[in-house]
Formats: sequence, structure tokens, C-alpha cells
Amino acid sequence: MFEFLKYIQPTHYFALPSKTAYVFPKYTKLPVEVKNQLQSDENYTSENAKLYDLSWQALQLGYIGKAETYSSFENISVNDNYYFLRKYFSAFWSVYVLMIRVLSFKNPIKEFKGFYKSKNIKRTQYLKKPISYDDWDTFESSLIENNPKVSVIIPTLNRYKYLHDVLKDLEQQIYSNFEVIVIDQSDVFKASFYDTYDLDITVEYQQEKAL
Repeated sequence: MFEFLKYIQPTHYFALPSKTAYVFPKYTKLPVEVKNQLQSDENYTSENAKLYDLSWQALQLGYIGKAETYSSFENISVNDNYYFLRKYFSAFWSVYVLMIRVLSFKNPIKEFKGFYKSKNIKRTQYLKKPISYDDWDTFESSLIENNPKVSVIIPTLNRYKYLHDVLKDLEQQIYSNFEVIVIDQSDVFKASFYDTYDLDITVEYQQEKAL
């Protein structure tokens, strides 16, 4: 969506078009209840950048709906791209992108100017409050009513501490018709680690490390 995203998220699935459209909703087509929970940013230099920012917010905050989505995006200025990076990602990525673009023979004056102008921008904490829906508690899902069996597949390598948090979260899921399949490639395999979880869990130890 923003040009500089390709440097930090080259395989970002949100940026992939499905047939002729992207998943980013057009702000003008969003329901009023969703619009009211987004924060318009007047610091962008172009109107398109402001709208793209709102679309990004909506998707990242958990927008669920059938609003019309973008089928293409206009180019956004270097300044707006650096501003976007600073706003939503750590400062490291702005430095990284600056280095990449200067070494790629982009106009160094424009790059350093855009980088410098955004230097005081602090990373936003917008994700702390996701979008809420008034009818969420009464929403009825035909998919959930069918009670399908879901397989949660977790490849892991030497991360038992983080895996513990994931499995504990899975224990607390309201939807219960799922199985957990762990492909453990750890250097030291801890089979007993999995004995304490109240889950339908299958563990496969794979000695050879591979994707």
C-alpha cells in the first residue's frame, strides 16, 4: 500500500491482490460505527495518504465486513512514506529503509529530507484498542454452528518458553473443537513438556531442521 512497506515486509500477505482487489477497505465505504473508531491524521501531505492510513488502521484493528476495497493505489510522496514508517514501525526500520534507498541510487536529497522531517514522530500505540462492534455479543456464525474440526499446526525450534504461552492461550479458547499438532525441531527435545496441557495435542519430533 505504501511503497516503503516492500522493504520491511516483502512477503506481506495483506499487500497481495486477490483477483482484482486488495483486502484494504476504502475508508469512505466503511460503516459509520467503524469510522468513528479510527483516527484521521492530518500530518500527511496528501489526501490519498490520509485515506490509506485510515484503511491500514481499520484492517490492523480488526475490521470485519464487506466494504468495497481498493483495486489499486496511487504513489505516495517520500515524506509521507517515512512518516508512515515512523508512525507504525520501530525507528530501526526508517534507518534501514533510508540506507537501502540511498544505496539503490534514489535521490539522496529527497530521502534525507523525508527521513529528517519525520525524526520526531513517535510510534503510535493504536493497536491497544481494537475496533468494537455493538452487535458482537449477538452475532451468529453459520460456520461456528457447523462445529468444524480445526487443526492448529505449530512448527517450533528451541522456543519452549514462547510455546508455553501459545498453548496456554489455546487452552482458554471458547471454541473447543480443535486439535494441536506440534512439529518440534528443538536441539534438546523435551517430550515431558507437553504432558501438562489440557489439549488434544499431538507432538512430532523432527530431528532434521527444515521448513
